This record gives sequence, C-alpha cells and structure tokens, in this order.
Amino acid sequence: MKNKKVLILVVSIILILSISIYISFFFKNDKETKLLNEIKNSYSEYVYLNGKIYDDTYKEVMTGKITLKLEKNDKIDIKTKYFKLEDLNYYVSYKDVKKTNNNIFLLDISNYQSKYQLTTTNNAILYNNTDEIEVEDSIILDSLIKYQDKYLIRYLNHDFYIDKQYVKEEKENNKTYKKTIPTLKIDNIKDTCLDTLCLNYPRFEELLSILKSKDIYTLKSDEYQNYLDNNLFLKDTKKIVALLYDRNLDNETSKLLKKYNINLINKKSATKKTKEYLVTDSFNESRVDNMLNLVDIVPNKNQKVPVLNYHFFYSHEQPNSCNETICISDKLFKEHIDYLIANDYDILTMSEYIDFLYGRINIKEKSVLITVDDGAFGTSDILPSILEEKKVHATLFLISSWWDIKNYQKSKYLEIYSHGHNLHHNDYCNDNGCGIKTLLLKKEQLLDDLDKSIKTVNSKKAFCYPFYSSNENVRKTVKEIGFQVAFGGGNKPSTINSNKYLLPRYVIYKNTTVEQLKKMLTNN
Repeated sequence: MKNKKVLILVVSIILILSISIYISFFFKNDKETKLLNEIKNSYSEYVYLNGKIYDDTYKEVMTGKITLKLEKNDKIDIKTKYFKLEDLNYYVSYKDVKKTNNNIFLLDISNYQSKYQLTTTNNAILYNNTDEIEVEDSIILDSLIKYQDKYLIRYLNHDFYIDKQYVKEEKENNKTYKKTIPTLKIDNIKDTCLDTLCLNYPRFEELLSILKSKDIYTLKSDEYQNYLDNNLFLKDTKKIVALLYDRNLDNETSKLLKKYNINLINKKSATKKTKEYLVTDSFNESRVDNMLNLVDIVPNKNQKVPVLNYHFFYSHEQPNSCNETICISDKLFKEHIDYLIANDYDILTMSEYIDFLYGRINIKEKSVLITVDDGAFGTSDILPSILEEKKVHATLFLISSWWDIKNYQKSKYLEIYSHGHNLHHNDYCNDNGCGIKTLLLKKEQLLDDLDKSIKTVNSKKAFCYPFYSSNENVRKTVKEIGFQVAFGGGNKPSTINSNKYLLPRYVIYKNTTVEQLKKMLTNN
C-alpha cells in the first residue's frame, strides 16, 4: 500500500514537471516567434525611423525622424536587433523603425562641385521638408549650395539643410570648378519660321537631339539662378549648359523638351559667369560643339564671300535647247561644283550666309553661296538633280506668280526664296512712266506684291531684285516688310560691311569656264 502511494506521488511529480517543461518551452517558443515576427515586420528596403542611429559599436550618434534605406539582409533571426544602413556604417534598432515606401528625394548633384567644407557644432540639426536629425558630435560636411542663412548638404544619402548657427567653421576647398558656362539662347520656336532667328519644330528637335547625343546636362532654372548668385558651383566639365528662351512655351515645344528630358530656362539675362550664344537656323553639330567649348565668335570684317548667280540649265546633249547667254549646261555646272568641292569650299546655306553677314557665326575662309534666279529652263529638274547628286546647297529666287513652287520642292538642298510675286517686268508702264516694274510701283503696290511672294515661299530670309534694279525707296520697303537680306548684281564679293539690302553677286554665263570661276572666287 505504501509503495503504491509513493509510486503515485512520483508519477504525479513527473507529470507536473513534464507539463511545466512543456508549458515553459511552449511559451518560450511563442515569445521567440513573436519577437522574430516583430523583427521581420520591422525590416524592409525602406524604413521610417523615429529614434536613434548607432555606430558600429552601437553607440548612439544621432537621433531623428527620417526615411532610410537598409542593407539587404536575407538572414534575419531573433539575434538581429539592429539593421545596417545601405552603404553606411550606421545601424538602427528594429524597435525604432517601421516599414515604409521610398519617399527619399535626392537632387541630381553629379554636376555640382563643393566649394565649402563645413564643420558643425555638437548637436547640429539637419532638416528638409520631411526629415530631421540631430547629430550629437561635430561632423564635417561638404556644402552643395550656399544660401544667405543656410547650406544644402548631402548626408546619410539625403539632402538636408543646415542653418548657419550650427556651422562653427567654413573652409574653402581647393577643388576646381567651372567659372564660365555657355548659354544657348533661342529667339523663337514656331511651327513656321520666316527668318534665321527662329527654329521650327524639326530644327529645334534636331538641336535637342544633338545635346542629348552628347550627354549634355541642361541646368534647371533654380540651378542657373543659384549659379549666377554664387551659391552653386559646378564641376569643370564641358557637358553643362543653360538653354535660355525668353518666351512662353507652347505645347509642341514642351512635348519635345519632355521627350529629350532637357530643361529650357525662361530667362534672357547673362552675366560675367556666362558666355551667350544665339542659336539660329544656321546651327549644326560643329557649331554646337564650339558653343560648348566656349569658342569665341569673332566676325572677320575682311572676309570675302563670293555669291554666284546662275539662271537657266540645259542638258549638254541638247546644246540648242537654251540659247540665252545666261544658260549653262549641266556638264559645265557640274564642273563648277566639282571644282568647289575639290578645293575645299564650304557651300553655304542661306541661313549660314545671313548669319555670317550679321556677325552671328564664324565660317570657313573659303566659303561661297550659290543662287539661281527666276525658275525657268531646268531649274525644276536639272538643278535639283545635280544638287542631290553632289549634296550641295543652292538658293532659288522664284517668281512666285509664274511657276508653281511645288515643282521645285524636289530636293532638300534647294532652298526657295522671293524674286517677287509678279515684279519681273522691264516694260511695265504706269503714271510714273515705263520701265522696270519694281521701280515704278507705289509703296502700297510693292508691299502687296512682296506679301504675296512671302506667303508663297513662306520666308522672309532673302529677296532678289528683278533685273538687279533697286533704289533707296525700294530697299527701304524690302527692309520694312521684314526681309533680312536682298541681292542685286555687282560682280564682286560680299563682306560683313556690305549693304545687307544691296548684296553683290557674280553673274554666271553660258561660257563661264572653271578658270573664270576661279578668278571670281579669289577676286582676281
């Protein structure tokens, strides 16, 4: 009986101990599971901290309310009490953070150069629109932008402001920075442009494409202003530019800027810290490179540019098809072009020629402009075919009421400008007498004719006087309506000092040989 009672007691004790051990183990596991879940639920790529930041010895170095990015950790267990910040030797406790999304806003500072190194006071406060931290010990920071009463700095992979009261020392770095930036100023951007100062949408897109292909950084408005105010310093690189446009942006321009991710600043002023270039329709990749490299534009008042004046073209296989002295065979015209190419002449576009005359661009010493008058005998077929073959530019001054402009739009190398709408008469009579119509019309009549021509050729870049004839009143009217240049005759080269509304040309005749052409080009 006694042994039975002892046995029952022992069994009871064992049972109680087993239950206790089981309950203890269960609660321990449950506690550890809850802790592990709590740690895991605190971890994510981005966390919001409301608490302390520690160094690698887990000493508290700062406190704050801030979104942070954590280092990737695939081995979280109950011993993981601290999470390491990505790329930084700092840690945060799982108790002080919670999961969040990335709302960290960082400036693109790849082109910024720090000019000032700051030493902070103890317990300095760094802040931005959403975050704030207090750093216990003094630290050294690089200033990104200096304002009147604060600095912009980067710390903990964030952009912060620090007020000057927390800066005990400002020391200038010995780093080089950009002292002058190019500003590319655009006068106008439109669907249709009538002069060289305007860029139509395809040309504007071509400019943006060139800048994008060269990985050019275009400053934003606030960056540009801070640069001008000596608050922001830029790295000494050729890849920084300010693109200026002192007009409101239309929808098409805005779409193109967005497409190429390029900034356009609504500002017209320049300072000693900038070098301004006017971007006109004559730009090309080489000229853009010169702008980026701050190459001076120095108008050469002594440079001479011959302007060649052709009229009619015929096939050399049909020598009797054009009997006028101003006819030229396709064979001889090609010989002229081949000579220009072989001798490294730059055959200008009209925009390039105009911008040269106005001192806006530099051109090669050996440059020439090719013009063609009227629109008859081979100018709609032989001429564009040769231009396409040789890939050279020429200008046709078209009598717009005599021939349909569509017949001449067969080559991108043939530009079409005004020779008047119906002015090409040398036997015109009115109350003022008989003779060249241009000289006899009243101003209102001349303006009306010019307006019709402008609407047909869609340009005010250049005008050519019929029969090379003009007087002071005609030239004033041509200028008043908006033409940038006007051509006559004269058989001499043009220069920057030439009258822009009485530009001379060399007339090419049926028997103008290559040797005679050479003398025109060299003014001998």
